[in-house]
Amino acid sequence: MSLTRTIAHNTIIQIIGKGTGLIFSVFTLGIITRYLGPTQFGYYTTAFAFLQIFGILIDFGLQMITTQLISDPNEDESIMLSNIFTLRLLSALIFFIAPVIAIFFPYPNAVKIGIGITSLTYLFTVLSTILVGLFQKHLLMGKVALADFLSKFIFFLLALCAMYFNWGIIGIFIVSAFGSAVYFAIVYFYGRKITKITFAVNFDKWKIIFSRSWPIALSIALNLIYFKADTIILSLNKSQHDVGLYGAPYKILETLIGLSYLFLGLLLPLLTNSYAQKKYEHFRAIIQQGFDVMVIVSVPIIFGTYIQGNKIMALVAGKDYIVSGDILKILVIASGAIFVSAVFGYAIVAMNKQKLMIKFYLINAVISLIAYFIFIPTYSYWAAAWITVCSELFIMCFAFFILYKNTNFFPRLKVFFAVLGSSVIMAMALYIIKDMNIIISLGLGTMVYGISLYTFGGISRKTIIEITKIK
Repeated sequence: MSLTRTIAHNTIIQIIGKGTGLIFSVFTLGIITRYLGPTQFGYYTTAFAFLQIFGILIDFGLQMITTQLISDPNEDESIMLSNIFTLRLLSALIFFIAPVIAIFFPYPNAVKIGIGITSLTYLFTVLSTILVGLFQKHLLMGKVALADFLSKFIFFLLALCAMYFNWGIIGIFIVSAFGSAVYFAIVYFYGRKITKITFAVNFDKWKIIFSRSWPIALSIALNLIYFKADTIILSLNKSQHDVGLYGAPYKILETLIGLSYLFLGLLLPLLTNSYAQKKYEHFRAIIQQGFDVMVIVSVPIIFGTYIQGNKIMALVAGKDYIVSGDILKILVIASGAIFVSAVFGYAIVAMNKQKLMIKFYLINAVISLIAYFIFIPTYSYWAAAWITVCSELFIMCFAFFILYKNTNFFPRLKVFFAVLGSSVIMAMALYIIKDMNIIISLGLGTMVYGISLYTFGGISRKTIIEITKIK
C-alpha cells in the first residue's frame, strides 16, 4: 500500500470514529455550558487549567517519544513501552499534590473540589497517551478511535443524567473523570493484545528515555506555560463569568488541535523511519504531505469561523455565549498556526533536533507571561486570545526556521494558494447565506470549498482515487 493510501486509510478510520466522537463531544459541551452557565463553566474551566499546569511537571515529553522509541528496530517494543508506562505512572502521582495547593488559591470551594476530582481525569488521560503511541506505530488507530467514541458517548449520556437529575457541577466533574477511565480501560485492553505491558524499572532504559525526552519535556513545559497560563491569570484577575466565556471557545480550539494530532501521530513513525534510513527526499515528501493536509483543513476553518463564529458558539454552547463567538474568531487563527507548526515540530523530533527549539519556547513563554500579566487585567479575554495567537505564530515561524536550516525544506505553496482562493470563495458564499440556518450554511460552505479546491487543483483526481482505492 502506498504512503498516501496508508496514511489516508488509517486517517479515514480515525475520522469516522473521532468524527462521531467529536459530535458527542460538541453535544456534551453544549449540555455542560447550558447547564452550568458562564460562571460555573468558568469554575469547570479553571479546574482543568489548574491541573494542566501541574501536567507540565509530569509530562517528560513521553507522549511524543513513545512512538519513536518503540519504532526503533534496536529496541524491544514490550520492554521499552513497559518502562515508559511505569515512568509515566510514577510521575503522574504529582497530580494528587494539586488539590492541596489549590486550597491556598482564592477560588470558590466548587473549584477546589473539582481540582481534586479532575486529578483522576488527568491521571487516566496521561496514562492513555502513552499507549496511543503503540497504536500509532502499528497503524491501528481505529482502536483508539473506538475508545475515544465509546468514552465520549458515555460521557455524553452521563452529562445528560447530570443535567436531568441536577447533580450540579460536582457531578459534572465526576462524570468527566469516569469518561477518562473508560477511555484508558479500552486502550489498555487492546494494547495488551498487541504487546505485553507490565510494570518495569530498567534504569538503562530510563536513561535512554530521559536522554531523548528532556528537550521535548522542557519544550512542552514552556509551551503549556503560555498556552494555559492565560486561563489561570484570567481566573485570578477577572470573574469566573469571564473565564467561562473564554473557556467555551477554548474548548473548541483544543478539540481542533486534538483532531490534527491524530493525523500527525501517523506521520511520526514514517518520518522517523525515513530519516533514520537517510531517505531525505522521502522525508521531505512526508513533511510536504503533512503541510498540505494541515493547510487544507485549517485555512477554511479560519475563514468560515470569521463569518459564522457567533452562530457557531450560539449553536454549540448556547445564547449566553454569543460574545464568545468573537473570541473564537481570534483563537481559530492560533489553531491554524498550531496545525502547521506541529508538522514542522514532529519532523524536528524525528531528526532528534528538538533541543534546538528550547530557546525559542523559553523566549516565547517569558514574553507571553509578561504580556498576560500586563494586558489581561485591563483587556480580559481579548488580551488572552490575541497573545495566544501571537505566541503560536512565533513558534510556527521558528519551527520552520529550524527545519529549513537542517533539511533545506521549503514547502511548495501550490496547494496553499489553491486553498486560500477556495476559502475566500467559501467565505463569500457563507456571507451571502449568513442568515440561513447555521448547519445548512456550513454544509453548503463545505461543498463550495470542496468544489473550488478541486477546480483550483488543490486536490487532484489522482489523489482522490489513490485515497479511496482499496486493495
